[in-house]
Amino acid sequence: MAMNRHDAVRLSQLARLLFDRGTSLWYRALYLELISACLSAAVLTLAVSGDLALLSTVLIVSLLGGSRLLRLVADETNDVAQTMRRQSVLSEGLGWPIDRVQADDWARMAGPRLLRRLSAEPRPPNYYSTQEPVGPRRLAEMTLESAFYTRHLLLSMRSALLVVLGVIGVALLAGVYAALSWSQPTGFGPIMAQVLASVVLIVLEVDVASWARRLSRQSAALRTVQAGLDRLLDETALQERDVLRLVAEYDCELVDSIPIHPRLFQLRHDEIRELWRDRRDQPDQTG
Repeated sequence: MAMNRHDAVRLSQLARLLFDRGTSLWYRALYLELISACLSAAVLTLAVSGDLALLSTVLIVSLLGGSRLLRLVADETNDVAQTMRRQSVLSEGLGWPIDRVQADDWARMAGPRLLRRLSAEPRPPNYYSTQEPVGPRRLAEMTLESAFYTRHLLLSMRSALLVVLGVIGVALLAGVYAALSWSQPTGFGPIMAQVLASVVLIVLEVDVASWARRLSRQSAALRTVQAGLDRLLDETALQERDVLRLVAEYDCELVDSIPIHPRLFQLRHDEIRELWRDRRDQPDQTG
């Protein structure tokens, strides 16, 4: 049995709610990493010794292990949500059907708690601003709007990551300065704690730097997608294959992207919506 338009909208909202779950887990993992970074900075600057050094080592390893487990669950959850989102967009934009058995499997993966939230929190009726009927033009306008919002949110995340990068860098430098300036405790435990603390700070610094670089690249890629969709929408007759090519490019960027925290979306939503309305009223300008 094929899905109708209402089912596609419902699937879209279920994907959003599942994203919220996966994103929450992803950021919990990040918080554990940041806590381990703070503990590592304390180990380096305070030159802990004895049982405290051993306890610090165990705590850092436990925090990193918990973070890794949460990240794995978050990535799996977000992968399922991405698949649901892609199908809902194609169904809502082009009227493509979806097998009912697949929809039932997704509902089972979401679980009864999320399904109850879906009933209580339906998708806003004006989620997409397009008024076009089902077809390539509708899909192009839906994707253009999504890319516009996503790009602005990614740029906001990049700014926040640059701040985090600076804080971790200062903590690392402070730890190195303390290690070189003050007398250090001897013994396997304290040395192990300091080596581990240094590695944690360096790895986290590299990770955050790579995330910021990835967001810069993705924001540039989304700008290219927006420009391509703008050119297509200027045409009188859109070819479905041309729209699908740009939709696929957009989807590829989302798969490799850092999850956008729902709180950030709420904070920036009204501002970005006004920017989108301004852009829509002036179609000759790029966003």
